[in-house]
Amino acid sequence: MASVLIVDDAAFARRLIRKILQSDGYEILEAANGREGLEVVRTQAPDCVLTDILMPDIDGFQFLQALQEQGLNVPTIFITADIQ
Repeated sequence: MASVLIVDDAAFARRLIRKILQSDGYEILEAANGREGLEVVRTQAPDCVLTDILMPDIDGFQFLQALQEQGLNVPTIFITADIQ
């Protein structure tokens, strides 16, 4: 079963995405921020990451940059509810 990491500071967004993906049979991992997300990628090696763009501390762009700098090659998709 493929695993997907959801990185989003909004618990509601994580819950909504988790429900949709679990119903399609994906194993779900979650992180409430970019730092937590990096740790999950290092320790759990998800098959794919969905990350919010706007988060406190480490935003989605910084998260992706850190993945690349650390040689953690995992397909990453940006998601956001921001209308900017």
